[in-house]
Amino acid sequence: MVSVETFGFDRHGGRLVMNLTGHEREVHSVAYSPDGRLLASGSEDGSVRLWDTLTGEETIAPLQGDDGAVQCVVFTANSQRVVTGTGSGLIHIWDVRTGREAISPLRGHSRKVWSVALSRDGQLIASASTDKSVRLWDATTGQAIAVLTGHEGVVRSVAFSSDGHTLASGSVDRTIRVWDVRTHKQQGEPLRGANSYVMSVAFSPDGNLIAAGYDAAQEIRIWNVSTSKEICAPFKAGCRIAGLTFTHDGSCIALTNHHGARFWNWKTNQDVASALSGHSDTVQALSYSPDGPYIATASKDRTIRIWDVEHSQSPTDQLLSHEGNVNSVAASPDGSFIVSGSADRAIRVWDSQTAKLILSPLAGHKEKVLSVAVSADGRLIASGSADHTVRLWNATTGEPIGEPLEGHKSRVNAVAFSRDVRWLASASADSTVGLWALAGNQHPTLRQLRCDDQPFSVAFSSNGRLLAAGDSWGCITMWDMSTEGDHAEIAKMGVNAHDVRSVCFSPDNSKIAAASFDCNVYIWDVETKSRLHTLEGHSASVYAVAYSPDGERLVSGGDDHTVRIWDASAGTAVVALHAHGATVMSIAFMPDGKSFVSSAKDSIRMWDLLNAEALSSQTNLSRADMLARIRQKDGWLVGASEERLIWLPREYRPIVMVRGNGSRPVSNPRVVISVGTVLHCGEEWAKCWDKAKSSESTGNP
Repeated sequence: MVSVETFGFDRHGGRLVMNLTGHEREVHSVAYSPDGRLLASGSEDGSVRLWDTLTGEETIAPLQGDDGAVQCVVFTANSQRVVTGTGSGLIHIWDVRTGREAISPLRGHSRKVWSVALSRDGQLIASASTDKSVRLWDATTGQAIAVLTGHEGVVRSVAFSSDGHTLASGSVDRTIRVWDVRTHKQQGEPLRGANSYVMSVAFSPDGNLIAAGYDAAQEIRIWNVSTSKEICAPFKAGCRIAGLTFTHDGSCIALTNHHGARFWNWKTNQDVASALSGHSDTVQALSYSPDGPYIATASKDRTIRIWDVEHSQSPTDQLLSHEGNVNSVAASPDGSFIVSGSADRAIRVWDSQTAKLILSPLAGHKEKVLSVAVSADGRLIASGSADHTVRLWNATTGEPIGEPLEGHKSRVNAVAFSRDVRWLASASADSTVGLWALAGNQHPTLRQLRCDDQPFSVAFSSNGRLLAAGDSWGCITMWDMSTEGDHAEIAKMGVNAHDVRSVCFSPDNSKIAAASFDCNVYIWDVETKSRLHTLEGHSASVYAVAYSPDGERLVSGGDDHTVRIWDASAGTAVVALHAHGATVMSIAFMPDGKSFVSSAKDSIRMWDLLNAEALSSQTNLSRADMLARIRQKDGWLVGASEERLIWLPREYRPIVMVRGNGSRPVSNPRVVISVGTVLHCGEEWAKCWDKAKSSESTGNP
């Protein structure tokens, strides 16, 4: 089964080609076959699945043992067999054509097998186990050849050098040991680096270098095999290194990276490509395709993703993600840059045209950043954090302005500037909205406004007269900012009994929109305090809402992973965009109103409003006209806004057409999906085949 999640404009550094789903529990391992035609994945559900790398389809029924989770997979040199290590300590060798075991299971390890490796000539299998041993096996017969002992803890990873003469093993005893495969003896002293578990090891293509990824230390170290000396400074990855591999030219290392993968040039000590982000849970393994263009990642979210890393999108189509959930985004008033705040405690500033980082990450918060805002003059960035503080930053230099603003007794959920930049508002879990007076070079002074419960969101009207906050009791509270004294509370509108996670004023200040945990978006009349519209469509809690600069559109995002566009005046749905693979936390329009940014727990994405809305125009067309807009791209049938609909096998691409109602072809014919007088497309396209089968069974044409 192939699940395609790339809608609209995906600003990931690498292009997501396929999302393979089918495993019922977390996926521990993934491996390409040497000929590149197959991908194998092993899971906690006890199965091995084999995937066609061209179509994403499973080539055979899952290979199912009865001895626990499949921890590791690797193909034999001829691509005809796949070797797996299991939680019981057994090693299985499967025939990929028949789906049956080629030989009896390999028995010897007394506990879980964490890693298996094949020598390049296909003669030897190496295995690493919780029983602290490394074992060598004959890959053809399964006969045990040697037991390599010396590690004092669980052995997590093994790897052969390219000539097959050397084997490396990494262990929780914090060492890497190098073995002579012919003599079965250890070469030299163990390699010791970080005081941390060794989770993965890999040889460079020429066999001269060994790279190791560490757990708690969250770093990579590289040794020269001959001298046993480290050749460069450790790479601080900032995350647990579950898997790594050298690229084919040996210049870079691909490594697991939270919810995706990234690349490091060890010679220059620099990240050389955009992070691949999209999994909704930890990535546990990766595998490089034999010919180089693709990398596969396996995750606890039960999916395998394949990325095109050679033919990635141009820099203008890239927007990197953080090392943690992206909680908030904001755009500068001139549209030149975008600011994002994350659970990784950093604020990043991106060029909105090139998607390159403009500044080094703004660091200073001690806990996750929950909200960011840019002042209307473009000079200041504000951030609110779970560390109870608000910080101000120089938007040009990234330098902090003064000391952290302290006064809240709990996390700061949201921040917002007034349009005249006289005030900064902060909504806190201590049930107050803080008003910070920004007076020249003086330290901002604080006044606190009380809420009935903790406010999650805060917004100023564009004329600066009103301040609104949405709280966990489902209320919107408004204050009059025109009075210099008490900033009197003027209204309290009860939305419902659910959290109001986001509020925003319409550009003309006549309406206020609220995103609610009851799955709805509400629009209120500011003057009369009456509810105008209830926007229904999200299937889970709504976290974010934003008006377009012209006030004609409202965009929302939520826990159903969708971004939805609404007609703000009519209160009707325009389109639902299924791009993110995780909760959409924040939305911000660019000042020209032509595009907007959304952030989620998996990524940051930029959307072109017109192209996104083109999806909705199809709903008003006849099915024939809808199909007429479909075209082929990279083997897929794609819609008007490049959304992927159906994978088209190569042999069918030259012959399919679009036909309307069984009569003459419509203009620009590309695909035939016509059964009798019924046309199906989008999510219903498979009904064509159901109809066809029904016709065959009854003998009707």
